[in-house]
Amino acid sequence: MNRRDFALQLSRILSLVLILPMTAIINACTTRKEEEEFTIIQKNTNPLADSLVKEIHILTPAEGAILVIGQTFLISWEAKNVTNFNVQLYSGGNLIQTIVANETDFSFQWAIGPINTTTATIKVFDTSDPTVVDVMENPFTIVTAFEIDLAVHTALQSVGGYTFFEPPSLGRFITKRISATTFESISMLCTHNSCNVALQPDKSFLCPCHSSSFDAFGNVINGPAIIPLSIFRTEYYPLESKVVVFSY
Repeated sequence: MNRRDFALQLSRILSLVLILPMTAIINACTTRKEEEEFTIIQKNTNPLADSLVKEIHILTPAEGAILVIGQTFLISWEAKNVTNFNVQLYSGGNLIQTIVANETDFSFQWAIGPINTTTATIKVFDTSDPTVVDVMENPFTIVTAFEIDLAVHTALQSVGGYTFFEPPSLGRFITKRISATTFESISMLCTHNSCNVALQPDKSFLCPCHSSSFDAFGNVINGPAIIPLSIFRTEYYPLESKVVVFSY
């Protein structure tokens, strides 16, 4: 064998020595990666593990909703692997009432009540496992609504007219017609010591208990009261010829 043939043969041997281990390493890495991917797929598609997951998600009421006491509202939720539900009402983080217990449907027709609040939230949880739960993060409002029939209270048919009302849910208040389309309702409960204030000839208010006085808009004129009279949200429904006064 001459020198040239020897060099060629040596080159072929060295190539085999270097390439074969590298191929083995590549094949080993590829196999390992495929095993890991298969394991991940197994974990993500394990039907047994998925069947054990329990979840509850409240659908209604929506955060920021305004609900009226005495009306009905459909509380609804969706759930996974839960069959019985307890539904509770909270206000400011405090439990007010259990609306329904051991409910088997995914909704409940709620007779709204029992309190006025701007911090109401709903909690729905698994009857058998209270750790499976959903709680509204942001609150909704529950209000009292009082309807005024303008056909009955004729003083409110004219701008400048006013009438007094005293429903148990709102206490004594006055409703005034400010314009053709605007009404205003002011609580007559003194903010100092809860006495009923009296309307004066100049349309201001005077408390008979401790002489606090308020202007025609409910602002404090003289103490000891330091907080204005409450203004109730008032909406006019011309087609129905009525005014609705809300507690908030």
